[in-house]
Amino acid sequence: MKTLPRQQRGISLIVAIVVVVFLSLIATFLVRSVGSQQALNTQSLIGQRAFYAARAGLEWGAAQALPPNNTCVAGNNLTIEGVDVVVDCSATNVIEASVTYQVFRIDALAQSGILGNPEYAQRRLSARLSNNKP
Repeated sequence: MKTLPRQQRGISLIVAIVVVVFLSLIATFLVRSVGSQQALNTQSLIGQRAFYAARAGLEWGAAQALPPNNTCVAGNNLTIEGVDVVVDCSATNVIEASVTYQVFRIDALAQSGILGNPEYAQRRLSARLSNNKP
């Protein structure tokens, strides 16, 4: 059996330590990357739920404001799939060419979660409608 020179005896241990450290750095990066991606996906999902809840609030407000209901009230509170929605409605009377009709402004604010938490999302949508018959 041939023996290695004195300077080369510990090099394999150093190479093994460098390889292990390098692999652990790669593994740490991958774990953090996957965790970040999951957090982004969760935030995106919560934001989409808030958007669609606000949209549903707009549609609900439009159904209340337009005939046959003709009820435009501010401060309607709804809960849609765990998302709190506040629907505000205001009406303005308009006279054009001796025709009187109303223009409604409907605002929907949807909030999910508690402000300051990573799971918080807020979306606000507005619409203007009229009951003028063409």
